[in-house]
Amino acid sequence: MEFDVVVCTKNSALTLDVCLSALFRSDIPIKKVFVIDKNSTDGTKEIAKKYGCVVVSNNMSLAEARNLGAQLCETEYFVNLDSDIVIPEKFYSILQPHIRNNVVTKGIYLNQLPKKDRKIAYRDFDWLHSRIGSLDCCIIHQETFLRLSKDWEKRGLDAGEDTELFRVCEEQKLPLHQDNQIVSKHYVFSVLRLLKQTRWYGKGSRRGKIKGRFCRTRGEFMPAEMFGLPIMGLIEMIKWKSWKLFFYESAKMVFWFYGYFIG
Repeated sequence: MEFDVVVCTKNSALTLDVCLSALFRSDIPIKKVFVIDKNSTDGTKEIAKKYGCVVVSNNMSLAEARNLGAQLCETEYFVNLDSDIVIPEKFYSILQPHIRNNVVTKGIYLNQLPKKDRKIAYRDFDWLHSRIGSLDCCIIHQETFLRLSKDWEKRGLDAGEDTELFRVCEEQKLPLHQDNQIVSKHYVFSVLRLLKQTRWYGKGSRRGKIKGRFCRTRGEFMPAEMFGLPIMGLIEMIKWKSWKLFFYESAKMVFWFYGYFIG
């Protein structure tokens, strides 16, 4: 079984080299690697070409770029890999028994943050153990993915496409597998970058582009859920004995609303 790989990039030179190096060191049987690049100006494309990747330049949103990459793949399952993720060498051998029984098969990741913010990293890591989320690095059934993502462009979906994919899979009772033995490194470098990702999800939630997976009523009520973040932060602050977690969750609420109302 071989896999085509899709990596979406935009000025990703800071992390792409170590990302691709780990990919080619891993035990994944790779056929082709497609780098779907959004007009990078920092050497991203040169790094991709150094590793023999097929570089496809575009001006698409992230959701559209993922869809385009999946269309280019010629293997039954493809690997989606974020450009700031470093996977372990035994990625494939551990996940291999589960691939054919699931639409998405994946591990989890640990954010790489400065020592002063390690409790935020480990709190998020702990959260991921019981919740499937993010397309950081996963093996996806190509035909099913293309069916589920075919209207993403029409809906103007950008950030939050991972949440949308998992939500639809859960609604349609499509099998997903997350193996906590697989731990990748996520090179975010700073808490601010994590907060900016929250803004993207807020932007993606406008006008019902994506709906809340954790909201059991209607997607329009998702903004109301965000007011619970400071309360969650207070609980986490006590649990982890770190005041930063309260401010972290409160800041996530602010960034989410900024994305939701302003973009």
